[in-house]
Amino acid sequence: MALTVITDDVALQRDSMFCFFDGNIVLHAQNDVLFRVHRGVLAFHSEFFNAMFDQSFPISHGPDKDRTIDDCPVIPLEDTADDIRQLLLVIYGKNRLKLPEETTFSILAALVRVGHKYGIHGIVSECQPRLLEMVPTSLRGYKQASERRSALKFTPRNAPEALHLFRLIDLGADNPFIIPFMLFLCSQLEESDIRNGLTRADGTPEKLSDADVRRILSMKRELQRRGQDALDTILYFEGPAPGCEMYDEDGNMHYEDGLECDMAYDDFVDRIPKREIDAYTRGDPFGTWVLDKMHALSNREGVCYACLEPHIEGLEKVRQEAWDALPVLAGMTTQ
Repeated sequence: MALTVITDDVALQRDSMFCFFDGNIVLHAQNDVLFRVHRGVLAFHSEFFNAMFDQSFPISHGPDKDRTIDDCPVIPLEDTADDIRQLLLVIYGKNRLKLPEETTFSILAALVRVGHKYGIHGIVSECQPRLLEMVPTSLRGYKQASERRSALKFTPRNAPEALHLFRLIDLGADNPFIIPFMLFLCSQLEESDIRNGLTRADGTPEKLSDADVRRILSMKRELQRRGQDALDTILYFEGPAPGCEMYDEDGNMHYEDGLECDMAYDDFVDRIPKREIDAYTRGDPFGTWVLDKMHALSNREGVCYACLEPHIEGLEKVRQEAWDALPVLAGMTTQ
């Protein structure tokens, strides 16, 4: 079977994976990609296609009866070829959702878009828990949610697509932090990308609305200010504390070869990776790396807890206040 079809002087490309010799319907997706598949399979999984093929149920969109390819009716679709391909991978049995290591955010997004559009509720329901795992339900869950996003190969450049996806299926209905958190992820982008938009994995443009752009840029500026507050708390040592454990009551060090807390803390600051500093500067005060290392530093007797405590408590305060403010910064509630 030829991979290219010429019709009306237009070159159409048969999909290399889903072009069955016994298929009886052709789906014509964006970029002129053709999928020759089976009516019965589509109707079994999809309310939309079941209604389309049911002659007793009128529907405004259906096969182009005046146009055939390989003697099969053609259904023109507005969906991208990649979205349709991901759908067919599932309904024809090669379900990537059963293989977590092969499931990426881009796959979930494609399945939710077409599943929602064509009434394939089982697919949408199966994708929803994976998407919700990307969003922490509280600040305590921030690290775990970050790990889930990484496992799905989610990057900040996916954030606008994720925001639109969560709104499409109303995933923010039960948690007031979900949409604000998606806006926060968008705020981690460069301002030019926020204003001009990005593209999905398949090259489809993904652009934020003007209202979202204003909301996200306002959030970005405020979170950058809070990120600087976090950096000030981290970088500048104000000690030793009155109860510094490195000294006895006479002001003598307990250990002759020990480092004073301020020197040990300076050494700790010098070893903070640039990516962590950049995150605070970018407006992400929620990361746990510095806090985790501060606790480890105390446990190793590098810096006594009395001297570390103001930094730990100060950083935790900045994080919690920024988290609590997300719905306000997102414009979804008032103070």
